[in-house]
Amino acid sequence: MRKIKWAVILPSPKLKNLKYYIILLATFLVACDSSFDAKKYPQQVTKKTKCFPVHSCYATNYNDFSLLPKSIRNSINNYLADRLGDSIYTKVTFNDCTVYTNIPKTEIGASKQVAEFLLHEGDSLPQTLTGCDSNMAYPIYSALYTLHWPEKGIERYDFCIMLDKYGAPVLDIALPSKKHLTKLLPINTVIDTLIHREIPYKNTQINLYFDRYLETLLWEAALITEPCDESVAGCTPKVKHLFTLNAYNGKVMQFDPSNLQVNH
Repeated sequence: MRKIKWAVILPSPKLKNLKYYIILLATFLVACDSSFDAKKYPQQVTKKTKCFPVHSCYATNYNDFSLLPKSIRNSINNYLADRLGDSIYTKVTFNDCTVYTNIPKTEIGASKQVAEFLLHEGDSLPQTLTGCDSNMAYPIYSALYTLHWPEKGIERYDFCIMLDKYGAPVLDIALPSKKHLTKLLPINTVIDTLIHREIPYKNTQINLYFDRYLETLLWEAALITEPCDESVAGCTPKVKHLFTLNAYNGKVMQFDPSNLQVNH
């Protein structure tokens, strides 16, 4: 009769710890669970915004970039190219620009002393004359732009640039420095973190926003608690925050495991 030899597989030095076995088993189970299929998590984010309004007496909106004064167009293009870097500058598109002033077109006439933009200016979108901010150096240009970066998971990210009559920025754009942008971590980093923390894709929402204090973009993972039809104007689903991930260094912040129960 042939003797059966039993072999005992002893763990290697790297596998001595029982905790390591448990982690391997958990990883295997998660990988086999369709609830943690990476392709079923949100793949793109959209962040729409509106520019901060200026309390002028009159304002006119332009959807055509060519209607703005050439000096202002050059200032915007030069600022964005320098601020974002050439590679990322090519990923942004112009949406519209609102020009704020306290002088209506009816009072301007054809005076050659008036700035070039005022020749295009109109008295559309009139605001209440009481409470107009007369301390601003008008005209003020507030342009809305969109960053498209699908390779990083950014379908649409709106940001504003505001310039004074000299073409100088009034407020910096809501985007990090070129150094941070070129090393932006993609949305897959968030998805990997969700899977690692065993958070299934169901009702999961991923957002992206800029933190001016940290001067970087932050990925946010949340759970939708009360969905709604987003095609309806003013509809905003209710969500609970899960965690925030620094899009520059990958650090996970503000993780709240108590909100996980919403997803089960």
